[in-house]
Amino acid sequence: MIHILDNKSDKLLGWINSVKSDSHKNSTTNEETYDFIAPANTPGMSLIGSRSRLIIPGEDGDYKEFIVDYTYDNTSSMQKEVYSTGSFLDLRKLKIINPQKRTAQTSKTAAIYILDGLPWQPGNFDWSDTLDWTIESHMDAYDALKAIALLFKCELQFRVTTNGDVVTGRYVDFIRRVGASNGKEITFGKDLLGIVRKVYADRLVTALYCVGPEKQDGTRFERLVTNNDAYQNWNWKGEHLVGLYEPTGIDQTLTYTELAKIGGEELAKRITSAVEYEINAVSIEHVLGYGHEAVRLGDTSRVKDEHFDPPMYLDSRVISVDRSVFNRSEKTFKLGEVIEYSKDNIMKTWRGLQALYGTKIVKSALAPAGNPNILWIKTGGSLDVAHSWDVLLKKWIPLNGSITWVMYADDINGTNMSLDSTDKTYIGIAFNQSEEEPALTPEVYTWSLFKGNTGVQGPTGDNGSPTYTWIKYGEDVNGLNMSDSPINKAYLGLAHNKLTTFEGSNPKDYTWTLIKGDRGAEGKTSYIHIAYSTSLDGTTGFSTTVSEGKSYMGQYADFEEVDSEDPSLYSWTHIKGEKGDTGEDAWHVEILSSNGNIFKESNIHTVLDARVYKGGTDVTNDIPASKFKWKRVSEDMAGDMIWNDRYFGGTKTIMVTPEDVYRRATFFCEVIE
Repeated sequence: MIHILDNKSDKLLGWINSVKSDSHKNSTTNEETYDFIAPANTPGMSLIGSRSRLIIPGEDGDYKEFIVDYTYDNTSSMQKEVYSTGSFLDLRKLKIINPQKRTAQTSKTAAIYILDGLPWQPGNFDWSDTLDWTIESHMDAYDALKAIALLFKCELQFRVTTNGDVVTGRYVDFIRRVGASNGKEITFGKDLLGIVRKVYADRLVTALYCVGPEKQDGTRFERLVTNNDAYQNWNWKGEHLVGLYEPTGIDQTLTYTELAKIGGEELAKRITSAVEYEINAVSIEHVLGYGHEAVRLGDTSRVKDEHFDPPMYLDSRVISVDRSVFNRSEKTFKLGEVIEYSKDNIMKTWRGLQALYGTKIVKSALAPAGNPNILWIKTGGSLDVAHSWDVLLKKWIPLNGSITWVMYADDINGTNMSLDSTDKTYIGIAFNQSEEEPALTPEVYTWSLFKGNTGVQGPTGDNGSPTYTWIKYGEDVNGLNMSDSPINKAYLGLAHNKLTTFEGSNPKDYTWTLIKGDRGAEGKTSYIHIAYSTSLDGTTGFSTTVSEGKSYMGQYADFEEVDSEDPSLYSWTHIKGEKGDTGEDAWHVEILSSNGNIFKESNIHTVLDARVYKGGTDVTNDIPASKFKWKRVSEDMAGDMIWNDRYFGGTKTIMVTPEDVYRRATFFCEVIE
């Protein structure tokens, strides 16, 4: 929803509940705009003119304010286009700061001075350091805030607070770094669409000639700073490419060493900006089960594209976001401030962290045994929720910020609040909660109307007809030797919106897509090595053959057939605890293979037999075959969907042949209720 405010009084004039398209763009450099297009007769559009104020919801329960720059009425399409910028940019027009020197300033005291008498006020501050601030020339209030941020090495964040439909405050926050290092991986095939690496020759520098501020005696420090890595890449016939840097807003007492330090920081920024990565990615947090994949402005993420030659691994920051307020699926983001790594660097770092922390990740619907060295990802709900084990409370606790509560009610006050949306007209959302169970107090939630009154019934439409999708398989893009079976077929043919259930036999009726590529080079045989011990690090009671009396199991995989005697190569797991109280018999499913579990080259012929046990009793024969659901996971995702659909239910035993495996595949079976 877009709220429309009077520019002078902040009085609510109206709101807009729907648009044809909209775009909220924001960046780490505080370039923020909101543009939208809607039919001219949309309720509320007539209230919008130049300098109108707009309030839109942010992504995490916050609000953003904009001032309309201009509108464009298109009489031919009967649409109105609205273009606005962040209201904080009005600070450029509200106050001029005179040249002066202000001593012993904190970021907060400097902000209080700048914002005195203005509609914006100081917000949150991450810095309490004291510095001198020299204002060398006249500047507006907005530029003064940016100068303070630069001086204290922090970033600005502008926000507004509301109470109902009234703006209660406008705040400027000074943040060390907007966003978080959330450990998110943006990977090819998931949310990464592609990477383009660009090098701009006009920005290339390998050194900076730094000139400090003029001192009282008229002299200046001068210092040349260099970067050896940049020199090795871009030098011109053995000579540095030198740029000029004269820092502004720096105190006269700046030392020679301090000049070299800030010059080195500026050189690093210029080197980074000379190499740009055009990273095309999409947000998938709106997809059911991917709420944990949220991306916010300023977040630092790892980008991985192993399809690039050589594979590309980057640490990058979200420097801009473009999203729709009305459609969560319409969101893209741009990444910058990139650090590139080699695959060797990545693996070395990963192995080091694994050895240091020994943290194991468990994904399951049911909670594992409590262990501070385990991160449990709870599955089975609308979101995958990460939990850590609280040693004092002796229970699993959701990680902070991982839970969002959603409730429904009859009105904006949360009357008759319920988890069920039936007959409810208001939705309440509470972000960044640490408990799984939602609170039952309406005050915790932000309430918004999501269901309006029933409109006037329109005219009756024509009777519709059911349509069908035909599926066939062929050997080439033209559907050669078309059949209903995918065996030995490399192409999938789809014919949509057909009026009969009878599938036509003309290949031209189908759109053909490659689903199976050429068989790659024969791979090596993979071996899983298992050992046992009586200690967590495997050094005590180590054995690769004897499990009796052992409490820990270690595993690792490689291409060597012989088990290593080095305990450090194994990842150790506690497999035998103290004997607990007698409980009910547990249910579990085992898969028996007639020809082993690991296959060399293309020798993949085996029968998989699923067996169900209750405690130690085999109850397979008591369960109907229709309850057995088989699943294949491989690199051939399209083929997996077809295979899984074929074996959804109806058999306790399957035959696996070379036709069922593309490079590598893993098979699972679960018994459904």
